[in-house]
Amino acid sequence: MNTKVFRYGFMQMTILPVHVHAIYGNKYGIKVEFITANHKITKINYKKITGYKPLAPAQLNDLKKLVNKYSTEILNDWVNFFVMGDNNIKTRTINKTIK
Repeated sequence: MNTKVFRYGFMQMTILPVHVHAIYGNKYGIKVEFITANHKITKINYKKITGYKPLAPAQLNDLKKLVNKYSTEILNDWVNFFVMGDNNIKTRTINKTIK
C-alpha cells in the first residue's frame, strides 16, 4: 500500500460533538465526529465538509484505519486544545502506512 497523507488540526472556535476535519491533498476532506460517553469513544461518524470533494472509497478506507489507530490521540489533542486551553497543539500530518 502506498503511503497516504492526511492532516488534521483545530480552529479556535468549535462546536460539539468532538470532531476534526481530515484533509487529503487540497481538494478532498471529511469531518470525523467522535461521539463520547464517560470519556470513551462510543461511535465515530464521517460527514461531508462544504467546499471539499468527498473522499474516494479507498481514501475513506485509509482514513478509517488511521482514525481507528489514532482515535485516542486525536481525542486527547482535542481535549487539550479546547478544554485545557493548550494552544501549542498544532496541525498534525500523519504519513505512515497503516495496515
